[in-house]
Amino acid sequence: MPELDPVTGLSAVLGILVVGAGHVYNSNQIQAQADRNNFLVGENKKLDKEIEEIKQLKGRYFRFMDTKDWAGLQTIFCDDAVFDARASFSIDGQGEDGRAAASNDWIYEGGQVIADFIRGAAGTSRTVHHGHCHEIEILSETEARGVIAMEDQIWNADGTVVTLHGCGHYHETYRRADGQWRIHTSRITRLQVALG
Repeated sequence: MPELDPVTGLSAVLGILVVGAGHVYNSNQIQAQADRNNFLVGENKKLDKEIEEIKQLKGRYFRFMDTKDWAGLQTIFCDDAVFDARASFSIDGQGEDGRAAASNDWIYEGGQVIADFIRGAAGTSRTVHHGHCHEIEILSETEARGVIAMEDQIWNADGTVVTLHGCGHYHETYRRADGQWRIHTSRITRLQVALG
């Protein structure tokens, strides 16, 4: 049996590695596997970076909405974005009457239109939106999708009366354009919503 280098495990004479149970690999096979592993590690780091960028995008969405940064909010959406907010005031988006029915037809198209709608809906109310448990899937270099758990609370302008407390999810698609991820489609679903 050839003598193996104690650091690399390779035979200086034969260029082989003997690994338990009689398996023998040559140095080219070992290098090829190392290259594949390095490629996979690099790809995973790239995916992690893309996912983190989308999480940051959604974080800005919540912050811009709650701090009423309407110019910033518009930068979150693609120009041809679609926002389905029918479930804003009811679990199924089919409220029967009163305020619960107000959101039954809330579907908006276009980044500017969506930002203007949110501005009008939030008005002077105090709002708090939290997103968490991001499930993001990168589909290509320019497309992704995700589900983000959310909780929102809305108070009147002076913060004395809770007018909405809800929990649910955002179901979204994302598009990368000009080096930036943007929301392409967004749909709210509810697990619970209470109107005050």
